[in-house]
Amino acid sequence: MGMMISTIAALSTFYHDAKDILNPESHQKQTLRLIGKMPTIAAFAYRHTLGMPFVYPDNDLSYPGNFLNMLFRTTESRYRPNPTLETSARHSLHPSR
Repeated sequence: MGMMISTIAALSTFYHDAKDILNPESHQKQTLRLIGKMPTIAAFAYRHTLGMPFVYPDNDLSYPGNFLNMLFRTTESRYRPNPTLETSARHSLHPSR
């Protein structure tokens, strides 16, 4: 958890407009950025604790599939997430779908 909090705090050094906390547009943009970056940050922290190399995001995968890829990919050249897990994750993220 400490790694995640530190990484999230460090994001403000990349996004200087994040300091404008009273601007609703900036607030919305920062919220979306954080939602987009959390799977990568969480997966990197998890793999770091296991001593495994980082797996970078793959734009060809879905949001939940990409998270599973970054968590569990090992030596395969192309990771294909288990469809059941990917669908379950998708439904937990978007219950209306």
